[in-house]
Amino acid sequence: MAAKGKGEGGRRSLNFNVGILGHIDSGKTSLAKALSSVASTASFDKNPQSRERGITLDLGFSSFSMPVPAHLEGGGYEDVQVTLVDCPGHASLIRTIIGGAQIIDFVILVVDITKGIQTQTAECLVIGEITCSHLMVVLNKTDLTEESKRDAHISKMTKRISKTLESTAFSGALVVPVAAKPGGPDAPPSQTAHGIDNLVQVLSSKVFVPERSASGPFVFSVDHCFPIRGQGTVMTGTVLSGSVALNDTIEIPFLKVTKKVKSMQMFHKPVQTAMQGDRVGICVTQFDPKQVERCLVAAPGYLPTLEAGIAQVHKVSYHKFPCTTGAKFHVTIGHETVMGKATFFSGPLPVNREFDLEAEYPFLEELPDSKTKVAEAKAGSDKEAAEGHGHRERETNSEPATQESHYALLEFEKPVTCLPDSIAIGSRLDTDVHIHRSHCCSYT
Repeated sequence: MAAKGKGEGGRRSLNFNVGILGHIDSGKTSLAKALSSVASTASFDKNPQSRERGITLDLGFSSFSMPVPAHLEGGGYEDVQVTLVDCPGHASLIRTIIGGAQIIDFVILVVDITKGIQTQTAECLVIGEITCSHLMVVLNKTDLTEESKRDAHISKMTKRISKTLESTAFSGALVVPVAAKPGGPDAPPSQTAHGIDNLVQVLSSKVFVPERSASGPFVFSVDHCFPIRGQGTVMTGTVLSGSVALNDTIEIPFLKVTKKVKSMQMFHKPVQTAMQGDRVGICVTQFDPKQVERCLVAAPGYLPTLEAGIAQVHKVSYHKFPCTTGAKFHVTIGHETVMGKATFFSGPLPVNREFDLEAEYPFLEELPDSKTKVAEAKAGSDKEAAEGHGHRERETNSEPATQESHYALLEFEKPVTCLPDSIAIGSRLDTDVHIHRSHCCSYT
């Protein structure tokens, strides 16, 4: 089913969530500014520490609208509402990047033309392969190249990037040159961006209708929470499944608190309903926003809070260090990251998505290296990726039941609220951020 946002005036938009990822200082926020026409409550480095340090420390959200592309005409949409998720590029903020990547339909990977593929660029590729099936590269800062040699420089870097992508899930991805902020961050406002119109046209040609549905239990990933005087507390985030309407009762599971939806907005426009894939602000009353930073909100009684769980796992091929039983990892599920101890074992793929808790499984001292690329390893669990999916159903039974799979019993140091069949990423975030290695160890 198509994703449809509906406001009080009945306007129907195709909501398309685009993540902007890349190495620190590659110009991600400048690109988001150049593209955006509407800013949300958490966009463009509003964090005071972000402004002081000149880098993005948190997820930023903004949006712009564009006409429905020719290949989607006749679908009943009046426009395409593109939500941009500006992810930080600093290595120490990788857990924030992971959280942001899991709520997007399409990745824009920003590369500084003067630097090429850098450490966090590669890590963003790893995260992108795990969480999304569609990517485009933006070659930024073209204004910093010598004008007489610019075209040759762009061509050379495009070929180099395309060669790098050949060994990933994104082989053949388009590379689009731009100058999002000519002259740098201190340039006067009169300096306009170059190549943005072409970028929007290319992005428009890649827009698809994500596989979404208003049915099923409501689950909402909250990334910001703040008070509005005289109104109540607003939780902003992305609907992961189901739908929500005015006056619905919702639950904040980790607090065991239920609240009634007083009002909702999508980028400052009042709406009566929101469904899977929509970015929305939900206002409730008599709730202290200091109790929530990032969390899951859901239909009452739907989401479990777990102290342990079993996950089907694959080792990230770029991670060259062993993943051993008994080791502790940073486990990121949505926006939440907790420490967890892993016990690895093997067994057949589950039948009809049901794991047999009564069976015996061979113990593994160490998680074996993946025999395939990330792209191939996840193909069976991402059957509908060609059509797109904001929150993917994990089709773990799409491969022969006789094929061996690897699992982990994850014991969390503190309880975690999670959506069934969520993507989880195990990382070693305590490693030196200056060492050129992949922090991501495994994924489920």
